[in-house]
Amino acid sequence: MAVAAAEAVVRRLLEECASFEPDDGYDEAVAGRLPALPARGDAAAAHSFSLAYKEVGNSLFSDGRFLWALRTYLMGVHVLECVAYDSPDLMLYDLSVRAFCVASFSNAALCALRLEAHELAARLCDAGLRFRPEGQELAKLLLRKAHSLLERPRHADADAAVECLRRAAAAGGGRPVAALLLKAQQAAREQRRAAERALFGGRGLGGARLCASSDARHEVSEGTRRGYAALLGTAAAREFIPAELREARGEAPPRADAAAARAHFCSAEAAAREAGLQREAAHACFGKAAAASGMGQWREAADEFGAYLAAREALGGDDPPLGVSYARFHAGQAHAQLGETAAAVEQLEAYLVEAGRLAELKLRTVDSWGNEIFTELDKEMQRQRQWMACGRCKYSAYRMLASLLVHRAEGEAEPRAREQRLRRALAHAEAAVGDASSKEERDDATAECEAIGRLLRAE
Repeated sequence: MAVAAAEAVVRRLLEECASFEPDDGYDEAVAGRLPALPARGDAAAAHSFSLAYKEVGNSLFSDGRFLWALRTYLMGVHVLECVAYDSPDLMLYDLSVRAFCVASFSNAALCALRLEAHELAARLCDAGLRFRPEGQELAKLLLRKAHSLLERPRHADADAAVECLRRAAAAGGGRPVAALLLKAQQAAREQRRAAERALFGGRGLGGARLCASSDARHEVSEGTRRGYAALLGTAAAREFIPAELREARGEAPPRADAAAARAHFCSAEAAAREAGLQREAAHACFGKAAAASGMGQWREAADEFGAYLAAREALGGDDPPLGVSYARFHAGQAHAQLGETAAAVEQLEAYLVEAGRLAELKLRTVDSWGNEIFTELDKEMQRQRQWMACGRCKYSAYRMLASLLVHRAEGEAEPRAREQRLRRALAHAEAAVGDASSKEERDDATAECEAIGRLLRAE
């Protein structure tokens, strides 16, 4: 009875959402691979029974039998629903089956995408989202829903796909999400332009030609702002929201998420380059490098900071709010992690020069009323900017430089060059003593000075 009821639900869903022909071979091929139906009310046995459906579905998917796999994934969920619960809604609140149900709907949605049944795929993703997944499972469902919204042949909804992908990026979706987000944003811009052409024949209300990048600067600005908010763990809102109000609304406090930040910066950079906004593209490149550094992606961080610094020269030294000292310090750190000693030394010594002349900058945000306000993001960016000029950050740079120069000296065959590098290392170690903020830091830097001194005397 339960299997028949589940089969009826699945068949009805397939008939409503897609034009699949009945396949009588399914029952003969699949039924023998499934266990016996458990007794009604035996939730544990029903769960094990449904997991068997999922395993068979995985096998069918691997064999390229996407329609059979789709039916099997859905049968597993609906048999569990019929056997273990008096009401379908009760399953939504059973945490013990949440992972199974989310994975089954997500896998079924992927099958539907392979079958080009985009409406069905979107509906299956929505069914999985009802179980409130988190992390990678949430990102996977949202990514598949975005695919369904973008790829359906009629009524593609790029704006809805963008929103799905932004949520997926915030859930830690990684590179596949970032890549599709760029594609979705491009599609959304093209849809808006097509709508403008249809409404006004390519002209604005005043008769002037519509500029393809008329709203690009705003889009890039908002994307960059969201990127910094994700990078620094603050809200991107252009208003000040007290913590008490956020708590009353039931909103979780913002948290730092370098992967989500990277996705926002990638999107902003692509939009800026498409619109020919070189300054904004360079600033988004800076943000992308900062996010890569936060993720420990040292090669990407070093390359992107290098690209920003090269663009900065062409733009006449126009810097984002965190300042060029931030780029120099983190570029040096990235090169050091990669073992690129010469490049690391160059960037860290340049950082010390920039930090010494970092100007005071009052960051403000213009709200929807045109007023200048000091938001959470402004406050955190101000703090990060001030940190780059403080003694503790310089202490870290001096210590890294001393260590890097000693390492370079050890690999130098020419005695005079080796001595020069050791003397530079000693100067940095002595400067670290002066910028130490605790006795422990001072003792460590002093010990390093003594060790370098012994190396010099050995010369």
